[in-house]
Amino acid sequence: MNVDRQVLSKPRNRGGIEHNKNESSSPGSSALGGAELPRILIDTSVWIEYFRKRSSDLSNEVDEILSRREVYVPKIVIAELIQGSKSEQEVSIIRDFLEAFNIIDQKEDTWVKAGELSFNLKKKGKIVNLSDCYIAVIAQEHSCQILTLDEHFKDIQKTLNIRLTNRQ
Repeated sequence: MNVDRQVLSKPRNRGGIEHNKNESSSPGSSALGGAELPRILIDTSVWIEYFRKRSSDLSNEVDEILSRREVYVPKIVIAELIQGSKSEQEVSIIRDFLEAFNIIDQKEDTWVKAGELSFNLKKKGKIVNLSDCYIAVIAQEHSCQILTLDEHFKDIQKTLNIRLTNRQ
């Protein structure tokens, strides 16, 4: 994966508001004055390409997002990135996500909803792996847009009300 620790040490401009990831606030709003802070969930596919630096356009887009938006990372994305790591150093860098970003977790019925989504897509002839269904459901539950390189999220979007970011 060739992870660069520098990405996690970049200062985040969050509209002048320091966000406490343990703070309870309504989706898309700041605890200070209700200013909109757009939430985005960056999918595993984007992180992998970002760390590989194969696309300068994608790297620039992610850098822009990191400087201007609230980034949310589900625990399953961290697990997928660790699974694909090639060294202990990469694992360590990915563990830094726990401090660098807003980590989101499932609700009581998230996995059930993900299973139902997968089942409904299969009935329509679309085979999407369960982890991507889960990511879509958790993004919806936490009012996040999804930045992904995986085209099948467009199939998911036809069945589940999720928002995909428009790639620049």
